[in-house]
Amino acid sequence: MVVDDTRRERIDETIRNGDIKGALSAIELILEETGSEHLAADELCWLYRKKAQCLFMRNEYADAGVVAREAVEHAERGNDVHGRALVLNLLGVIHGELADYERSIEYLELAYELQRDLGGDRIGSLLNNLGNIHLLMKSYDRALDYFRRAADTGSERDDHWLVALATRNVGRVLSAAGRTDEAIRTYRESVQLFEEIGDPIQEFHARIKLAEALEEIDETEEAERIYRECVAQAKTREDVSWPEKLYGSYGRLLADNGNWQEARRMLGRAIELLGDTEDHESLPTWRALLSRAREMGGDLPGALAEQRCAFDVLSRLFERKTEQRLHETMARFDLNRIIREKEQYRNRNEHLEQALNEVNRLRDELALRNAELAELATRDSLTGVYNRRRLFSTLEAELQRTRRYGHDLSLAMFDLDEFKAINDRYGHVVGDTVLAGVAELLMRSTRTTDTVARYGGEEFVLLMPETPLDSAVAIGEKLRGAVAENDWNHISPGLTVTVSVGIGVSGNADSPQDLIHRIDLMLYHAKERGKNQVVTFDADGSEQRIPHRHR
Repeated sequence: MVVDDTRRERIDETIRNGDIKGALSAIELILEETGSEHLAADELCWLYRKKAQCLFMRNEYADAGVVAREAVEHAERGNDVHGRALVLNLLGVIHGELADYERSIEYLELAYELQRDLGGDRIGSLLNNLGNIHLLMKSYDRALDYFRRAADTGSERDDHWLVALATRNVGRVLSAAGRTDEAIRTYRESVQLFEEIGDPIQEFHARIKLAEALEEIDETEEAERIYRECVAQAKTREDVSWPEKLYGSYGRLLADNGNWQEARRMLGRAIELLGDTEDHESLPTWRALLSRAREMGGDLPGALAEQRCAFDVLSRLFERKTEQRLHETMARFDLNRIIREKEQYRNRNEHLEQALNEVNRLRDELALRNAELAELATRDSLTGVYNRRRLFSTLEAELQRTRRYGHDLSLAMFDLDEFKAINDRYGHVVGDTVLAGVAELLMRSTRTTDTVARYGGEEFVLLMPETPLDSAVAIGEKLRGAVAENDWNHISPGLTVTVSVGIGVSGNADSPQDLIHRIDLMLYHAKERGKNQVVTFDADGSEQRIPHRHR
């Protein structure tokens, strides 16, 4: 026998060590040295199955499927029932990764029937694979059936690890189906089973699942205790897989409970564990929460930086998902060509058209999502008005247009009076609501050609193109009065809100920063002179105080 046990064990060990390139080279060397015609069918089945496994691990699913089909043919030629069952299991997993669930189930069920007749020890693994596919399809009853059968198989064979794994998988289905109370009981059982068999890593992950389920029913105290214990365990072990999931989930819970300082530490650790280059589905959420935590701690630049990172990651994830879906679509077409070659030839034009339509649809979806992200990146997350970056870019463009055509350009800066006192007396939630309310008043009372932006914590700027100073002053006074006369009692009884306003025209301003500085100076004078008033300057720089116009 050419492929002796020693060479097989060496190739298996190479794969386990993650040296996929080395394993593929060893397989190709055997095929080149000996030649397919001199190898027995069962040997060729094993070699092609291992080659398909390596290609699968490199995410080359289409090529893996083609090679696995060759392995099946060799197994059938040599009447290698055991080898055929193993390859069919692999084909089922490959099609599952391609989201081709119908064919995935077909292969896995064939493999299960063969293994059941052989009485092999892989029946439990196949049942778990089938359960996972049905879970992905949201066929919860079928998924539960397969996982429970896997648990029964484990009990019959005295395989306690399989029982524990299948029990945890049952919990996953119950959680996905919204049967949270049952899921919690099942997760507790899986934790106990992993503890009894002495598998701390699997117990660790079962406990995280339990904590997540407890969050669903607002049992946050116990969930926090479990997360805290798991964090302590993760610090003492180097073999814990996916620790970032733990820190991210714990950080999310702490943020929900308002423990921003500790949440910042946990979320930062989760992001650190992922590294600079790896993107994760939960990363945008973690960065957004970290942004909020930094904002609550007074680190506004850090909060803005985290928010930008969240948008960047979200965009990359969307692009990657689009590319992956496109790859999966094309890979499924390729595999279907191998499996049903004659049918593929007859429908070739139709399939190509479908592929082209899918490509165009995904590109349009990506373009739309990018446009949405670009718009979100210019908006203040709390108030919905434009942010400081958008303000300066718009102001720069309007200043250039003003110099070119000689149009008037006016600017108003609004600052909420005694805003710290509002936060101290009523709380930050009320403060945030007030900011959003003032922003809504400004947006509702201005033209579509105007730009409203949040300049700082409680400062807003109104950019008014082609507006002379006297008109800008009238608008500023109108908005000042609208804020002062607004009924704020619906937010909190006894609440009053006023704003001080600085207004000016571009005049001979050299830059956006120069104009903002001059407007900010007027705002300072409005504050100094008693607040709740408008102060302006003419194009020549002379200051004016605008008296209230009572209605």
